[in-house]
Amino acid sequence: MHIYWREGISELSLNEVCRRLNTPKPVVYREYGGEDGLKAACLDRYWNLHMNRLHIFLATAEGTFADQIDALVDIISGDVAGMKTAAGCLSVKMRSGRQGLGPLAHARVEQLERDNLKSYRRWLRRAEAARVLSAEADLTMLARYVDAQIVSAFDQKARGAAPKDIRFNASLALSVLLR
Repeated sequence: MHIYWREGISELSLNEVCRRLNTPKPVVYREYGGEDGLKAACLDRYWNLHMNRLHIFLATAEGTFADQIDALVDIISGDVAGMKTAAGCLSVKMRSGRQGLGPLAHARVEQLERDNLKSYRRWLRRAEAARVLSAEADLTMLARYVDAQIVSAFDQKARGAAPKDIRFNASLALSVLLR
């Protein structure tokens, strides 16, 4: 997972991954069914270790909506302990390279993208119900907007942008949600 996360999913052959892990290639086929299954398993592990925290935060966030947006910006700019984002986001990397994925990993990327949008919609629905959401747009469209801002922040992070710049960009972009 860390190799794909740091270096990207299309930059390394399965042979190179096996060499670095000192693992015979037949072991990968036996355990994961091949490279496609390995990438899907890496994405699942990444989700459970890292992305799930973001969605738990969105589901349980308290305080004002402005405070929630600030906390979300902290998370995606990498300012929160335990949310290691120096390499960007493996999920984002796999989403942007989904054309090169096999059917298992591709399907997993698609499912996780749907899960992201569902989580963002629920969070926005709570803000709408509290009458603190400024935008009058459809919640699905707003969820896609939030997703695009999070993807952008993690992409900036992967390209080495400074956390303060990512924070500024994300704060500015998400401020349109505030009433």
